[in-house]
Amino acid sequence: MDQGYLHIAMSRAILSCRTLREATAAVTEDEALGPALQPSSPMYLLAATGAGGRLQAEVLPLKLVLSAVLEILLCGERLELATMQAGVAENLRRLRAGVAGEEFRAYIVFPFANLRLQSDATIETPWGELRAAHRLLADAFIDRAREVSTVLGMPIETRFVDEKSHRPNVESAQEYQRVASITSYSVTLGSDPTNPSSAIPLGWGGLSPLGLPGWGGEFRMPGRSIRDAPLSVTEINEIARWCGLLDDAPFGHVEVGLRRIVSALAERLNAADALTDAVIAWENLVEHRDQPTKSVLFGLQQLLAGTPAPFSKTRLNRLYEERSDVVHGEIVASADLLTASRDAISVGIYCFRSLFERHAELLNLSSEERCVRLGFSPAPPAHCPHCGEPIN
Repeated sequence: MDQGYLHIAMSRAILSCRTLREATAAVTEDEALGPALQPSSPMYLLAATGAGGRLQAEVLPLKLVLSAVLEILLCGERLELATMQAGVAENLRRLRAGVAGEEFRAYIVFPFANLRLQSDATIETPWGELRAAHRLLADAFIDRAREVSTVLGMPIETRFVDEKSHRPNVESAQEYQRVASITSYSVTLGSDPTNPSSAIPLGWGGLSPLGLPGWGGEFRMPGRSIRDAPLSVTEINEIARWCGLLDDAPFGHVEVGLRRIVSALAERLNAADALTDAVIAWENLVEHRDQPTKSVLFGLQQLLAGTPAPFSKTRLNRLYEERSDVVHGEIVASADLLTASRDAISVGIYCFRSLFERHAELLNLSSEERCVRLGFSPAPPAHCPHCGEPIN
């Protein structure tokens, strides 16, 4: 059984309950569910994710209870007998509606690693509330991801589809991936740039009356986290603001850089790799191929102008040199690399914040176009002194 230990213990407790045996007989006799439990009945797949299965009387009541418990925890409600009873009743209503071909409410659940929230804190996003994962809820993901710290539940309207007629919904999968990515970027950009936080997306799954069947998205692994302190109230408000800002912003031209900043911050075990990732993010922002180093350093200074970033031109130069040292195989002291990687990440965060908040008109440009618009002047092309033709 691919479930977490707490999930297994809870399942065993429910399976040994006399009421469950009574419920198994009841669903078999149910006018709506009885026909759907026959061996000849089709598999019921969730249209939102394409996952599901065939309804079985022996396990259906268990699934209805477990799903209700997970939804209660996902929504931050108290896990009490009354809320469980109400949740099971609502799941039964949804299942009957789904079997009848009607739409019903479900959730897309996004688990994240690395982000720490106080147990009573929530972050409001355009898709739902991001909250600390209750241990029982986090345990439900243990077969896929072992370090779930926070979860986001996005309510959706969906239905069941026949397995023979089901076609993967590419647009929905892309939207789920987008939600996970924006949430991750927003946590990094909205937290303290001098001590940034992160949220590593660990895929997504659909929570329906049948539980958490199926799994999609990327399987990204958390590395060495720089920060372990929970978010402050100010950071929580800022992250919520960034979720809304990125949801409306065209960030496709800089998403490589956003992803690299998150990777540098929380997915790398080696400081040299983190430093390399961070500088790649710089280059995604403002590199001009005509004069790569000069253009990046110029562009960074323009983006940092007017921000509280505590980095001088000399420090930026040195960070770029240390990245070059690493790339060319020179030995750099571990302590220096760690400091350089953290500073380079902070520089990247300040620059991304400046781009979105103070230079939003440049988002739809390439790095070269953006750098020129910020004031960089590429060197004029060289010409042959004899014929005057450009020299490539």
